[in-house]
Amino acid sequence: MSLGFNICISPPSLSKIILSTFKHRSRTGITVDILNALKEHPKRKTKSQIIQSANLNTPQANKYVNLLMVCDLIRAEPIDYGKRKLTYYTLTQHGSEFLETLQKLQFTMLLRYKAL
Repeated sequence: MSLGFNICISPPSLSKIILSTFKHRSRTGITVDILNALKEHPKRKTKSQIIQSANLNTPQANKYVNLLMVCDLIRAEPIDYGKRKLTYYTLTQHGSEFLETLQKLQFTMLLRYKAL
């Protein structure tokens, strides 16, 4: 879905601007934060790194990570690390496109909110 314009504001700063006017984050805001966390370097993260980057608690992270995997927005990659098994999460192509669309919608909402 194209909104017909490009935005030049970096996604993390845009998210902070929008979130600074509200007390709680929306489900969409949490989804954007998780997808942004996976887009940043390094491009794959453990669930603990997602929790830290997106400022979530463990139950929230479990709920959203599972939902995003079912929707094919993120992918789990189990990796053997010695005796431990780690699961890394990465953004899919569909997830990257979805994130871009959500950022454009957030930007449009911000413009309309500022116009009020």
